[in-house]
Amino acid sequence: MAVITPLSRKQIETFLLDYAYLGQLTELKPTLQGIENTSYFLTLQQPDQTPSSCVLTLFEELTDQQLPFYNQLLQQLADESLPVPAPIPNQHGKVQVSIQNRPAALFPRLRGKHPEQVNEKQCIEMGLFLGRMHRITADSQSTQANPKDLRWMQSSREYLTPHLNSEDQQLLESELSTYQAAQPEFDKLPKGIIHADLFRDNALFHGDELTGVIDFYNACSGPLLYDLAVIANDWCRSQEKPDPALTTNFLHAYQLERPLEPGERDAWPLMLRFAACRFWISRLLGCYPVSPDRPSKDPMEFRQILIQRLESSDRLVE
Repeated sequence: MAVITPLSRKQIETFLLDYAYLGQLTELKPTLQGIENTSYFLTLQQPDQTPSSCVLTLFEELTDQQLPFYNQLLQQLADESLPVPAPIPNQHGKVQVSIQNRPAALFPRLRGKHPEQVNEKQCIEMGLFLGRMHRITADSQSTQANPKDLRWMQSSREYLTPHLNSEDQQLLESELSTYQAAQPEFDKLPKGIIHADLFRDNALFHGDELTGVIDFYNACSGPLLYDLAVIANDWCRSQEKPDPALTTNFLHAYQLERPLEPGERDAWPLMLRFAACRFWISRLLGCYPVSPDRPSKDPMEFRQILIQRLESSDRLVE
């Protein structure tokens, strides 16, 4: 997307004075992806050393009070050698700073590209990563409420109803009623810190090697199974349909790190629907009010996934 908060080269160079140990700015380029924050790719050069690539991110929605949770999570995962971008401290030891009255942070730029055509090896990599992340954070004392939980979905329905045709109104009402009835069972599922947004555009690969997982700014406390459902709905597909082989490889790899409990197996089909519906709603909200200046993603993609999940049993096999 277009940069929300534009910065001049001089402003960035002034900001980087507190990161002088990284070298001088030799190149900068605004990123074109993302819809919530402003980011710039920076190249920094020390004399007679290999240039380093960094990402300067200005947080347009998160506050100074919210950011420590995410920075601490990234550092915890990086300390366990997971491929995530831990924030870079400045010469005063601070990782959370500000620029143009926005909270900001500097991160290493991880190598790799977003996968387009997912294969089994990449799904295995994602399963291993997610299992490790859930295992590493299992004893974390940090918590973060999920701002887009079932209550958010229910309140969003009231806003969206006038924009939906009768068929979609009925579909959304029926699904939300089903989730409400299942809430006592969902509440019993194992919980912890979840990424909550691990789509393909938030992962980087070099060939079949996972080299980075990014954009943790939807991370929160919630059912671990939800993270698996988000990935299954986006990654484990071929020809615009769920791919059982990709799903099996992903789930098998995950369970090498954290075996699923019986209640999670029972809840799997409904959690797939819940995750699809949640992103159908968020994409619908992105379409209203209509604005040519605001990027939006196609809500019909997740409506289709929700219908497919409704029409499939999606039972887990041992």
